[in-house]
Amino acid sequence: MRRIFIISILTCMLITSVATGCAPVETTPHPGITVEVSFPDGAPPLDQEAELNCVITSQRLTLENMSVEIRLPEGLELVSGELFWLGDVAKGDEIVAIEAIVRAVKIGNWAIELSKSIDPEEQGGFGFMPGWLDAIYVSVSEDSAEWGIYPPWYKNGSHAVPITVVDAPVVIDFSISHPPLLNEPAELTLTLSPRDDMPSITARIILPEGAALVSGNLEWQRDLKAGVPATLSAQIVFNETGNCRIDGGYWQWVGEENSWGVYRSIYLIIGIDQSDFAQPPEPDVEDLPPPPSTSLND
Repeated sequence: MRRIFIISILTCMLITSVATGCAPVETTPHPGITVEVSFPDGAPPLDQEAELNCVITSQRLTLENMSVEIRLPEGLELVSGELFWLGDVAKGDEIVAIEAIVRAVKIGNWAIELSKSIDPEEQGGFGFMPGWLDAIYVSVSEDSAEWGIYPPWYKNGSHAVPITVVDAPVVIDFSISHPPLLNEPAELTLTLSPRDDMPSITARIILPEGAALVSGNLEWQRDLKAGVPATLSAQIVFNETGNCRIDGGYWQWVGEENSWGVYRSIYLIIGIDQSDFAQPPEPDVEDLPPPPSTSLND
């Protein structure tokens, strides 16, 4: 019996709009207190440096012996400055608690974490204990970088920028031109960027019920060359309203018994007068796209 392995990489299409270089994150442990982490001059591309700040504002209280600390992911390293601060913030003051220079050392999508603490006993009963929370997100590529309070690989509520993992055999970029209305055409694009030569790869777009192909193709099979992107494009139309999921990715048979499938998913809400991207449901191992047809004998 053949064994089929499916690696699901869900591409959540967030409705929230995220812009490059957006406003810093704001966490509110108490009314009138904000702790903001930001790249004031933009995030650093690979092998470049940028300033990373943490700003504390207290409008109603004087904060005594407050501490904040930033924890960098493996894709970033500290060049100069400190990532920890301990001190007081007077009522009505805004202070730059942390000013550090960091360098991007690895391509990928990363979360920068923040910990903050005030001892309740020293603060007259008010305080908050330390705990790590995601502060901001940064996506680093060779020539550019983006950051935001939401993961910037979800661009403006549209398709996701592919998460670049150094050891991933193929980077998948699966997108749709826009959330189409009922009976309105839309363009799907699936691009595979292989790290190494990969023979006999099947690229496939899997449409849900209620969607139909207008032009283009939903599948091809070919050999992929290292560093050479390969694209599958299709124009589709929805003839039913409601929530739906479109899958796109690649499949490869290993010998005559095993198959590997890796895909991304686009989630949509199709309407008559308005359509939009949707967030995915909780993943279900039984709710996976079927394996592609094959000419190998069963």
